[in-house]
Amino acid sequence: MSALHGNIAHTAKDEQCIECDSTDVEWASLNLGVFLCEKCSGRHRALGTHVSQVRSLWLDSKAWTPDVIQVMGCKGNQLAKQYYEAKVPTFVVKPPEDQGPMVMEKWLILKYQRKLFVDHDSNHIYNTSKNDQSKEEKTNVTSVQTSSSKMQKKKKKKL
Repeated sequence: MSALHGNIAHTAKDEQCIECDSTDVEWASLNLGVFLCEKCSGRHRALGTHVSQVRSLWLDSKAWTPDVIQVMGCKGNQLAKQYYEAKVPTFVVKPPEDQGPMVMEKWLILKYQRKLFVDHDSNHIYNTSKNDQSKEEKTNVTSVQTSSSKMQKKKKKKL
């Protein structure tokens, strides 16, 4: 086992599947930062790569860069549950395994694709990229406004 795979194994060793609590974790969704069992990795794959980018802990060695391993180590299932299930109403119950694939698929769509249970106002680690993006957008707007003001001043000087 390479040092890189050792780091992945160390990161995942205490994890259970985020969806069904299986201890047979051999997959992960890199963009969601969660660990999965084989069955649930298939369910995540069915959501599409625009929602969940599933990779094997062992077979997809090129996907596991040091940065990805660090992110997975910082996030993980516990923080993901806090984020993606922060506002699950009391009348909504996570479907048990025996409910069948269609029920679980609907749960996953509500949870990850529609982000129905997310507290978008929280300062959760998963909201960091959104906050960074809005700061970047504000900076871009400011620089455009500044450039526009400079151009207007130049036009006035020419007149």
